[in-house]
Amino acid sequence: MKERIALSEGTEEFSKAKSDWDRRSSEVTLNSLPEFLADLTEGYQHDYGTICHAIVAAAIASANAVDRSPVGGITGFQAGAVMWGFVRAWNFTSNKIGLKMLDYDNFMYPQYADQFDKTITSDIWQSMQKQAATLIAEADEEHAAYLKKLAQYNLDIINFAEKYQDYHSNKDHYERLSIGNCGQWEKERLKQESGFEFAPSEPCEGVSREGRVYLHWKAIVGGWVPFGYRVED
Repeated sequence: MKERIALSEGTEEFSKAKSDWDRRSSEVTLNSLPEFLADLTEGYQHDYGTICHAIVAAAIASANAVDRSPVGGITGFQAGAVMWGFVRAWNFTSNKIGLKMLDYDNFMYPQYADQFDKTITSDIWQSMQKQAATLIAEADEEHAAYLKKLAQYNLDIINFAEKYQDYHSNKDHYERLSIGNCGQWEKERLKQESGFEFAPSEPCEGVSREGRVYLHWKAIVGGWVPFGYRVED
């Protein structure tokens, strides 16, 4: 088996390897794609950074190979759709309102001034208000559930303190560990395995209805456009 080449970002060896990947990813076909992918994954020992470059090369190569196939030959407009499809599927699956990309090279050309104006379209604004309303509704539901859990917790903690008379003076012994060192976590594990009865855990409140995030959502629903933006089609 071929020995893997250890790569580290910032080295000359990595720079040469990446240049080779860039070249090959632009030339690959469906027939040569498996070999290229195998080389990226089996021919190198990657570090935290180089694996990112390898995945980019793999994605570009796969896209180019399909585009070179009999069903390919897409236009520049279609390539833009492919890019946004990948961006959404790879890293923005939870996005609800929309995305925007800025090409700062266009700062060099005055005719692109409108691209850097602080405006959003009416469609985006409506989506933003709809999402803010959804988040408010979810926060209200979570708050109602929190109040129920808190009421139950207050009853449970009274019963627990009656059962374990030293609870209030020895809380650390009865409450679950949240932060600790290796020794403390080992003790926690042994307590769990022994069937130790921990004190009830106090529920956590979600988004506070008096907090800045909740009030931000309310303002959006009420018609305030955030961050100095204006709505313009």
